[in-house]
Order: sequence, then C-alpha cells, then structure tokens
Amino acid sequence: MCLIRRYEDRMAEIYTEGKSPLFSIAAGPVPGEMHLAAGQEPVAVGVMAHLRPDDAVTAPHRPHHFAIAKGVDLRRMTAEIFGRTTGLSHGKGGHMHLFDPSVHFSCSGIVGAGFPPAVGAALAFKRQGGGRV
Repeated sequence: MCLIRRYEDRMAEIYTEGKSPLFSIAAGPVPGEMHLAAGQEPVAVGVMAHLRPDDAVTAPHRPHHFAIAKGVDLRRMTAEIFGRTTGLSHGKGGHMHLFDPSVHFSCSGIVGAGFPPAVGAALAFKRQGGGRV
C-alpha cells in the first residue's frame, strides 16, 4: 500500500508540473488527463490478496493502484504514462488504457467499458475449468 501511495503522490506532482491552469491537459510532461486513486490503496491490495497470479483483472479508469497491486512492471507502466515507446503499449495507451497480458491486467478509460471484456474472460474461464476468475 505504501508503494502505491508513493507512486500516486509522485505522479500527482509530476502531472501538475508546468500546468497553468492545473487542468491544462496539453501542458506538462504527462500527456492527457490523469485520474489518480490516492486513498483507495487498500481496495486494490485487498482484492489482489485473494486472487491467483493467473486470474484476470479489468480495472476502471483509475487504474494505477490496481496495476501496481497486480504486479504490472512499474518502469513500463510509467513509460506508458509518459507516452514513451518503452511503455506497455509503446506509449499509445496512456494511463487509462494500461494493458499487460503477462500479469493478466487491463483497464479502460471509458467508465463501465471494462465489463464486457471481464464477462467474456469469466465465461472463457468457466468453460476452461480450473477455477480462474
């Protein structure tokens, strides 16, 4: 939980650098919008504590805490947030569209859009057997 909070706090600092007014999404080192989840760390850590490594997570538009708790590589996630080619999606997805198949993690910047893929994964897991969620 401490790592997640430190990460979120640092991202908040970096995101607001060079922004005047603060909601100027075109300014600063991080392109686009930033939805942080400071204070919600226990939710992510608590949920992940009950999942197996091969279980899938489809996170909402505030994904950092879930991504970190699931084990997404911090360097690649940060590179993605900064729009760098070394990011999870080569800098094309940004912070609300993180995807890391190596740890079975995805998210969507569109509120509620993660439900259809999550339901599809759940159906596939049920048909495959084995108890994945």
